[in-house]
Amino acid sequence: MDCIQLLKKTYFERFIRKCFSFLNLRITIFIWRKLIPNSSNNFLQINKLNFNILYYLLYKNNFNSFQYYTKEKFNLFEKDIFKEYIIDSENSEKHFRWDNLKIIGPLESKFENENNTISILMKKNNKIKVDKSIIFPNHIYSSKNNFSNKFKNIIYFNSDLENIISDNNIIKVPYPKTISKTSSPMALQRIIFFLNKYVDFQSVSISGFNLYAGKYYDRVHYPSLIKQNEEKKLVAFSLIGHGILFNWRIINYYGNNFEYDDYLKSISKSSTNYLNKLYKSFW
Repeated sequence: MDCIQLLKKTYFERFIRKCFSFLNLRITIFIWRKLIPNSSNNFLQINKLNFNILYYLLYKNNFNSFQYYTKEKFNLFEKDIFKEYIIDSENSEKHFRWDNLKIIGPLESKFENENNTISILMKKNNKIKVDKSIIFPNHIYSSKNNFSNKFKNIIYFNSDLENIISDNNIIKVPYPKTISKTSSPMALQRIIFFLNKYVDFQSVSISGFNLYAGKYYDRVHYPSLIKQNEEKKLVAFSLIGHGILFNWRIINYYGNNFEYDDYLKSISKSSTNYLNKLYKSFW
């Protein structure tokens, strides 16, 4: 099974990044401009924006600057990617018919086993009926913990696929066409993409997600292999790499298609409200 890789890099991009370890910044910039002159300015600009977002998110208490650079990144680099994501996800290829779906996030603590409801999980949970559940693993750690169970279906993205491949209860799904080094959909947003594009459904409810705008992790419901003293910084890097506003806009755009719980509903309407709650969760 291929490991889920959101920020897919070519060998050439990996080589350029390695140069930062051996050459000073000016030489690296010179090489980048000579080899890829058309993208050099974008490369420098997006890295500057990412640095500023990380700086204000973690090290300097200045919400207005954090909000400015976050919106600047979206307007400059992510707006077109967002449009591509919407177009791709709404280009329907209905392979499945699943009614009454409930997406259960890592912060959800109340579980009900309803006979007419199919649960979508990212991690195994002993309180959920296996035969009424679909596992949608987020990364290799989740996969190793979940793939040994006999769930109704197991779904994961594969970067080499063009069409869905189904083998018994394992469903391999092609990535959204917007996967790039600039931004890519996070776990919940990939589930939303999958449902919109490939599933004929009547109702979907979503609970247990806060998009890190609140308690940014909960080790009881969302175990991690990362050291606790490093987790805050790595979560910040992850949010920047995925695109904070890019992923918020996906949730906001599909607010009428799904039934959100109260917390997710409260942060999906206003980007300022969401960014403010997110910022406070790191300070």
